[in-house]
Amino acid sequence: MRAVASPPPRGAAGRATAGTASRSCARPLGYRADRLHRPDQRQGPPSDTQYEVELFFEDENGKRGEVGVGRFGTAPGHRSDGAQSFVWTADTAGQGYGINPDVGGMFGYEAMRAVEPDFFLHAGDTIYADGPIEESIEEPDGTIWRNLVTDEVTKVAETLREFRGRHSYNLRDENVRALYAEVPVIATWDDHETTNNWWPGEVLEDDRYSVVDVDTLAARGRRAWQEYQPIADVRSLKPGTGFEPERIYRKISRGPALDVFVLDMRTHKGENTDGREPRATSMLGEERLQVGAEGSASLTGDLEGDPRGSAAGDRGARRRGPGVDRQRRGRRAPGP
Repeated sequence: MRAVASPPPRGAAGRATAGTASRSCARPLGYRADRLHRPDQRQGPPSDTQYEVELFFEDENGKRGEVGVGRFGTAPGHRSDGAQSFVWTADTAGQGYGINPDVGGMFGYEAMRAVEPDFFLHAGDTIYADGPIEESIEEPDGTIWRNLVTDEVTKVAETLREFRGRHSYNLRDENVRALYAEVPVIATWDDHETTNNWWPGEVLEDDRYSVVDVDTLAARGRRAWQEYQPIADVRSLKPGTGFEPERIYRKISRGPALDVFVLDMRTHKGENTDGREPRATSMLGEERLQVGAEGSASLTGDLEGDPRGSAAGDRGARRRGPGVDRQRRGRRAPGP
């Protein structure tokens, strides 16, 4: 469990509560994830269990800042039918379209949250670091799209602060925050977390950039992405900085009947070509291909999912149970 600020303050603290048990941790930056379990549970949290989590920052004098509350459920176990639903999206705040208060913000995120899925897949382009967001856009029919604007989104991202600012911008939207607070998130990155269609070793020819070395931009973009998309992976329970580059690609077991393979299709991507080369070009990297092959060979059962999230309604209501307040809004934006 990680609580990250921009930049993260020293002595950040997080507490997770399940029943009567709580865990606390304090690290200056990128600390390891704490397992949520009672002292008699050595294998981590039990399956098919709902948690309510409190996250906060605490200074050296024990003074606590704002408390954030989140909820999540663990994957089904062997004793359940294994049924799960998920929702997915990609390409957030692209092409200059950001948070528009006139239409209720990023209301697609509310539409996804409303079906109460078991988890949410973000397939990449969680930000558009290369796409400046202006105060308004005029549509072909003359309609004016109005954006919420911050300093960090008015230009292409080059500094670590600007990359962080792109991620924090999305969290200004109440729909995004509500979904992230209630639904487990599985995310990967793609090109726009750095710049359009980049590859390792590329040198940009773009007048908007003063930093043209893509490897430098990608390192900063990766750092910011990992701060705002913390990865729940077995490796993050081991000592480390939390920012090891191999952590983006991973396999997540969602119970006995579903494995989710999360790909990193940027770190080892070959140079862009016209697609007519006589040999295969790199995309995933040899180690990642081997992990995928070994994982696929070990799969068992029927791997089925409901990408629409439509099967979650009644089951989700039962999961939450009584006594869990849900955020209500006076005005609900239409679905996408």
